[in-house]
Amino acid sequence: MIASSGNQSGYSESIYMDYIIGGITTVLLFAYLVYALLKPEKF
Repeated sequence: MIASSGNQSGYSESIYMDYIIGGITTVLLFAYLVYALLKPEKF
């Protein structure tokens, strides 16, 4: 989805996607840490 016109909207869209990806990654890392703390015998 490359648009030469409407550059600002595409830029803000990529920023929005970065926030979504960052949020998902943070949630997954947090869930992994909680799992590691609750299941110490797995490590």
